[in-house]
Amino acid sequence: MKILYITSVPLEYSSSANMRNLALIRGFQQLGFEISTLSSIPEIESSYYDKTMVRTDFKDRHWIELGAVHTKFTSKKIESALDKLKAKLKVIAYKVYTRLSLYDSRARLAKRIPVSLANEEFDLIISSSDPKSSHLIAEQLITQYPNITKLWYQYWGDPFAIDVNKNTLFPTWIVEREERRILEKCHKSIYVSPITHVVMQEKYPELKKKMVFEPIPYNEQLFYKETNNSQYTLGYFGDYFSKDRTITPLINSLTDSDIKLHLIGNSDIEITNTHNINSMSRQSIDFIRKLEAEVDLLICVCNKKGTQIPGKIYHYSATNKPILLIVDGEYYTQLVNYFSQFERYYICENNVNDIRKTINEIMNLKQNFNPINYFSPQTIAKRLVNNSNS
Repeated sequence: MKILYITSVPLEYSSSANMRNLALIRGFQQLGFEISTLSSIPEIESSYYDKTMVRTDFKDRHWIELGAVHTKFTSKKIESALDKLKAKLKVIAYKVYTRLSLYDSRARLAKRIPVSLANEEFDLIISSSDPKSSHLIAEQLITQYPNITKLWYQYWGDPFAIDVNKNTLFPTWIVEREERRILEKCHKSIYVSPITHVVMQEKYPELKKKMVFEPIPYNEQLFYKETNNSQYTLGYFGDYFSKDRTITPLINSLTDSDIKLHLIGNSDIEITNTHNINSMSRQSIDFIRKLEAEVDLLICVCNKKGTQIPGKIYHYSATNKPILLIVDGEYYTQLVNYFSQFERYYICENNVNDIRKTINEIMNLKQNFNPINYFSPQTIAKRLVNNSNS
């Protein structure tokens, strides 16, 4: 089977979306499928570029040339005062653009489909968001080259109209109209949250038959050796912006404690490092893997609102380490019901007392775990392929 995988952002950029993309691609490759990609050209100087992200070979890599809007937009090397001013102006320009547009600024890339795809044919095209402009690129590609495929799947990390992080000034009914239009074009729309899947089927009942739910696959199973830490050590690896997640109960639960916490990710919250709190900005995948091996307990904090589920919940299930799922938000019951069935997660509410109590229970139990095969890349890829025949 030949598959073209479309992402408007390069797979080389570090993000939870690309961890999901690369895991699914790995699953298809394990099934013996031939994978090619289409994305914008990666900028090595981008602050998001991580050469350790992509560790696989592809049949072909097709690239879309970047416009001036993105060139050096996220450069790591900002040295002079003029560079800093330019960087600030570009951030402002980007924010203005996203407020005045339905899509992200990479939507413009749909007008630059490379001619290298003119004579290609694929059994399946998958466009993956975020960013949502990936679906526009796929739409334009299929319009420009009608014989390129007979099957198009849209893989949605975040939904469109009910995305809690959408910044557009357009009213909801206009966003919903565009969401319906783009969904009508594909053969299947795949959602990675069971809650999102249900909400979307209720929102667009005429399209519900093409909507499917598949959890996020992890990349590979990781069996870590037992640690020899003098302090019981926790690891939270991911961003924790205040608009999305409430991290303070976790931090406060460790006050006057000997338990250590590694808090690695970008945030708008200022965390003071202490004898047992080690906070750092986002790091490379290799760095995270090394630190992950050294902790005793993996922590995930759910979103405060919205239907989406942090991808790290699935990724952590690839390991043999205990996982603490701190549940927050309006869909508390649905989240607990879904993840409880796997008997793999410790689950607690996002408050100091419940977090502290559950961590102490985990420390005393010292339970061993195995990865969840249901979330393996090959298992999920196989289910998606079987779905193509239905």
